[in-house]
Amino acid sequence: MTDNNGKPPAPSELPFAGFPGQHFPTVYADGVTSINPTSEIVKMYFSRLDPNFDVTKGTAVQPHLQMVMSTTGFVQMSIFFSRIVANMLKTGVLTEEKYSESKKLAGGPE
Repeated sequence: MTDNNGKPPAPSELPFAGFPGQHFPTVYADGVTSINPTSEIVKMYFSRLDPNFDVTKGTAVQPHLQMVMSTTGFVQMSIFFSRIVANMLKTGVLTEEKYSESKKLAGGPE
């Protein structure tokens, strides 16, 4: 593996076996704006909180990515995320206070 100059890449540029390389697409999202579930697929619209640069208004929620997946995959992902959140609480990565605040902001049960 060499770059355009015939030199080997720096260690930080080498991909780890089985992991995507540094040019793997990455999308940042602050949340999910809406979701449209059906019996076969689930469409989700991810959003960012974008600033207003002329300071005439506050921050705007901007949808910027649609993700479509099978309903089965969505349910499995939801279960996986639930397990991750439970582990974050157990290990202290996420506090009960932050968890309760997030549930409240998401409109979840108290």
